[in-house]
Amino acid sequence: MNQTSHDSIELILTSDLSLSGEERVTLEKMLMASKPNGSPAASVEPLVLNQKDAAAKLGVTRTTLWRWGKMGILTPVEISPGTIRYQILEIETLAREGYRHLLTRAKKRAA
Repeated sequence: MNQTSHDSIELILTSDLSLSGEERVTLEKMLMASKPNGSPAASVEPLVLNQKDAAAKLGVTRTTLWRWGKMGILTPVEISPGTIRYQILEIETLAREGYRHLLTRAKKRAA
């Protein structure tokens, strides 16, 4: 299994709450089989955060997240109609560096 497939399966496992127990077990077995020694990963870190968790990590409201998405500061990912997630790397970068340097990018997108 290539890295892209592996990452896709991990994303599904961490973000799709509608998976049945059987589906989850099957996907986890696929991930284990793709490891050289068949051992499970030590811990699976989520690749995306829901609005509540992303807002808490940044110390803002969900409305602010929505506004930042409209401004181009954040790139929300719609995983299904009405279900928005935010990339954890983008949230961590924003938490670490702030958003002021991203305003230039947002203004360019709006133009």
